[in-house]
Amino acid sequence: MKTCRRTTDSRSVLPDDESLDNFPSVSTAEQSATTISVQPETTTGKSNVWVYFERSLAVGPLKAKCTLYQEDLLTPNYATSSLKRHLFQRHDLKQFASKEVSSPSSSSISVNLSKAEKQKLDSLAVDAIIKDSRAFGDFQKSGLKKLIDALRHGEFFCHRREELS
Repeated sequence: MKTCRRTTDSRSVLPDDESLDNFPSVSTAEQSATTISVQPETTTGKSNVWVYFERSLAVGPLKAKCTLYQEDLLTPNYATSSLKRHLFQRHDLKQFASKEVSSPSSSSISVNLSKAEKQKLDSLAVDAIIKDSRAFGDFQKSGLKKLIDALRHGEFFCHRREELS
């Protein structure tokens, strides 16, 4: 009966009668010191942030070393979002700025309410949450905030029955 053993270098399972010499492997010490530089011509279809970073092939968490600051950054699955943020914030490279269109958040919409109106709305919100078993955060969502704001400003919506008559 053959027994299998797990090797630490190759992370593979080999039968006892096979030698590790048949399989190329890199020792743990060699892996921890190895970094590769990715050139732009080899990154077709890949992010251009790799021009500024070298991937570290060390055992453990995936990292990339910044070639400008010589700083190690974590890159889960070699994702580039943290690398882009580093290049934009630390090196002021504008081409790596976030391309997300920033719309004003729902919390930035200012609505002036009197203290009595605010207390009444708070009371109605708590009653609605308790009666309908809703989450307290439901009234912080942009859709409900817009609805409440529209109702407050008199933009009432007609019901379907009113449209038909």
